[in-house]
Amino acid sequence: MRLKIERVGIVEAELQLLTQSLHGIAAATDAETTLAKVTAFLKIADKVIARHLLLGQPELSSARSVLVDPGGSNDSERPA
Repeated sequence: MRLKIERVGIVEAELQLLTQSLHGIAAATDAETTLAKVTAFLKIADKVIARHLLLGQPELSSARSVLVDPGGSNDSERPA
């Protein structure tokens, strides 16, 4: 039971961190700041998903692949 309680605490902390990051995006006043905040949010989300994959939650693997490559292609295939 202790493991479950600890995991719930981790999830709550992660959700709080992601929520704070989203509030930062909403508060951004220019494009450069918005882009920086979105990039930070995606990095946090990627780490959260990766951690949960390590904890045995493979259903998150598709969500992580979208964060890593949202366009579905690599940069060399994107138009300049």
